[in-house]
Amino acid sequence: MRLRRALRLGRKKAEPAAWLVVGLGNPGEQYSRNRHNTGIWTVNELARRLGVKLKAEGRSIRIGYGEIAGERVALVRPRTYVNESGRAVDQALRACGAELE
Repeated sequence: MRLRRALRLGRKKAEPAAWLVVGLGNPGEQYSRNRHNTGIWTVNELARRLGVKLKAEGRSIRIGYGEIAGERVALVRPRTYVNESGRAVDQALRACGAELE
């Protein structure tokens, strides 16, 4: 069903990323300055420096692609709480065509 939906929407399979950088943190203004959001801050800063725009991919993540030292990198900012981040990381792996080694 997902494949059919992707084809219907005209989506192309992304070129696999060599690296997946996931910035864990908790969503919401009340957590924005919490030290547990260091991962989110890091991904935001990498995106800024690389000129990468993070776009919504489904409900669980924002993702953008860039290049570091000649390697394709996927920058991911989950839209889930840290303790629910496994679902977001799984979605990110599928979105960027990455495989676990």
